Amino acid sequence: LSYHAEFELPIEIKRDSNPSLWEALQNQLIDQYAIASRADGHGIYLVLWFGGEGMPRPTDGGKKPRSPEELKTRLEAQLSPIERQRVFVRVLDVSWPVARAREKKQVERTESVHLDHPPSTIDGFPQGGLSQSLV
Repeated sequence: LSYHAEFELPIEIKRDSNPSLWEALQNQLIDQYAIASRADGHGIYLVLWFGGEGMPRPTDGGKKPRSPEELKTRLEAQLSPIERQRVFVRVLDVSWPVARAREKKQVERTESVHLDHPPSTIDGFPQGGLSQSLV
């Protein structure tokens, strides 16, 4: 990211399953991009959390993180106190939420329900909710 050639803010983006997830914060963002004169040591390390499936083994010897928050904490632990003032780690949860998956299943079930059933007998819909949602 560059603003009127006055300053630069490098942003390194990785998927949670990227083989260099644990090394790229230091080896790419800090050592290659944040050292630019207009970046002045600043940068953002953005990780897209897809649920942690296929995540490479952490380099700190610990278990794989089970949440975006845990991943952020573990990555930030790699930074020195000075780097923590200039480099920001963000983990964006883009995984398919369980609630959305349940809602999708609920919609699929209700689409197969006959409309002659009273709405109050269909789970998950308030009285009159089914007919209103199908309008």
